Amino acid sequence: MTPSQRTLKRVRIGSLFKFFGGDVYVLRKLSPADFLDEDDGLPLNFFRGVQAEKTMFEQAMEKAGVVNTPKSEIDSQLKVLRFMLSKCVISENRKKFDVESFMARPGTAKNFQKMLHLFGEAVKLSFKRFSTECRIDDSNAVAIFVLAKRFCRPPIEILLPEGDYTEMDAWMFNMYIASIGIKEENRQAKKAMSKK
Repeated sequence: MTPSQRTLKRVRIGSLFKFFGGDVYVLRKLSPADFLDEDDGLPLNFFRGVQAEKTMFEQAMEKAGVVNTPKSEIDSQLKVLRFMLSKCVISENRKKFDVESFMARPGTAKNFQKMLHLFGEAVKLSFKRFSTECRIDDSNAVAIFVLAKRFCRPPIEILLPEGDYTEMDAWMFNMYIASIGIKEENRQAKKAMSKK
């Protein structure tokens, strides 16, 4: 069974030895159905439009070491962490995993590293092609949308016709391209209406 076909994974954290000690977690692969009960739809998105670039001021502040992360961005990052852990982590030391008590633990470096490690393992289990932030130029996204519509194919098949992606790679990419494409169609429709 290849890693992309695996649906469950056992992860040991905090052990000096490979087979005993530390905390043992069992993780499962995400599926698109996990997002159905989310108010915002897909809280996890690795795609970023090139138009969403940082301003020169923000880039200069980052280079100077002054990073001011807005509270809304921190809240959204915590929401994604909570979502991924609640959907992907099944058990902790053979007991049902409770994401609320896990997230309420003291903010020590050890607990923070554990949380990030579990998040990273969940991402690796669920995604193959898109597991980090990818920048996509809006014009390329629109071109993929148009080709997908013209050839009656999902956008992922336009980008990766040979396959080699997971169900979550496909779903996230297709949702992102559809949102960009629909925005562009609406913009074109408004432009056409204003000319009348």
